[in-house]
Amino acid sequence: MSGIKEIWLVRHAMTEWSQNGRHTSYSDIDLLPEGMDALKSLKRFFENETFDQVHSSTSLRSRKTASVLGFDQLMLTYDLNEWNYGKYEGLTTPQIRQLEKREWTVFKYGCPGGESPKEISDRVDRFLNRIEGKCLLFVSGHVGRALIARFLKLPIEFGAEIVLQPGKLSKLGYEHEEPVILGLNLY
Repeated sequence: MSGIKEIWLVRHAMTEWSQNGRHTSYSDIDLLPEGMDALKSLKRFFENETFDQVHSSTSLRSRKTASVLGFDQLMLTYDLNEWNYGKYEGLTTPQIRQLEKREWTVFKYGCPGGESPKEISDRVDRFLNRIEGKCLLFVSGHVGRALIARFLKLPIEFGAEIVLQPGKLSKLGYEHEEPVILGLNLY
């Protein structure tokens, strides 16, 4: 991570499943029209900005968010894809907690048939260790939260303490060489 100067992180715009709280990893759910409209308020943040690298998950929702914001030249990477929810794909947290019979979070328990917290932590660390400069990333919610936790050198479980709202911009950087959150869920 020594080569990173700043990370601009955009969570994809609203989809039907994100609106309903359904966990979405490999299902390619399109953006809602109101989600695309809401992205217009973000465009001003990118005026006169340049990036050394622009990356996106391979999902349609992240790629379309990037395109609406004027970024069509992307480096697509599986390492930014959303957490694989396995058997919990399409379910809401209350539904999963009913099945698990405990206060389940993906950051603590992972998903049967999907990915564990360690697997996500390793995947995000691998990505962070190969980027450099000022980077713009288009991602989904849980993987973005995991990325923030690991950028801050915190355990993956810290991701449960962060919320990334659909169609919002967050910024990560440094203060006195220490990784910090510069802004979260900016409009």
